[in-house]
Amino acid sequence: AGTYTIASTVYIPSNVTLQGAGQQATILLAVGAGFSMLENRDGTSGNQGIVIRDLQVDGAGQSGNGIVLVKPLECHLQNLKVNNTYDGVELNDPTNSGYYSYSTLSNVLVIDVRQKGFKIRMLRHVTLTDCIALRAAIEGFWGSDSDYVTLANCHAINSGQSGFKPSYDSQYWTFSSCIARGNKWSGFDLTH
Repeated sequence: AGTYTIASTVYIPSNVTLQGAGQQATILLAVGAGFSMLENRDGTSGNQGIVIRDLQVDGAGQSGNGIVLVKPLECHLQNLKVNNTYDGVELNDPTNSGYYSYSTLSNVLVIDVRQKGFKIRMLRHVTLTDCIALRAAIEGFWGSDSDYVTLANCHAINSGQSGFKPSYDSQYWTFSSCIARGNKWSGFDLTH
C-alpha cells in the first residue's frame, strides 16, 4: 500500500503479476510527461501471462497513456482505476495482423482521460466485464479492426463523443447489459 511516483515507463515482462492492495490503497502517480505509465516489456513480439490488479494508475494530467499492452496473450487487468492520462487502457497489435489475444479486463474504471477510455486495436478475442469509462474526452470504449470482443455490464458515461464505438472493420462485438449515458454524440456508434 502507499503512493509511488513513476518518472518513466514501468515495463512488465511475461508471467509477472503487479498487484497492489486496492484501488485506493496503492497508487502509481506520474511525475513528468510523455510516457506511458505501465507497458509490457516486449513491444514488438508481445508478452503473455501478465496480470495487473488491485491498484490505481494516476497520470496526474501528464501526456502519457495509463496502461499499454502490445500483442498481449492471456493477460488480465483486474480491479483497477486509471485516471488523468491520455488514453486510459490500450491493447493493440501494431503489426496489424489481427493477433489472437484471449486477454480480459474486469472491474476497471477509467476516468477523466484526454482521449479514449478503453482502446482495442487489431486484436481478437478480448473480454471486458464490469468496466466503466467515465468522462473520456473522445470515446469511452473504442475498437479498430478488432474482432470477437465481448463486453458485459460495461458503462460509458459522459464521453465527449460516443460511448461505445467499434470502428474501422471491427466485427463480432457482443454487448450484454452495457449502458451508455450522457455521451455527447451517441451511446452506441455501430457504423464503420
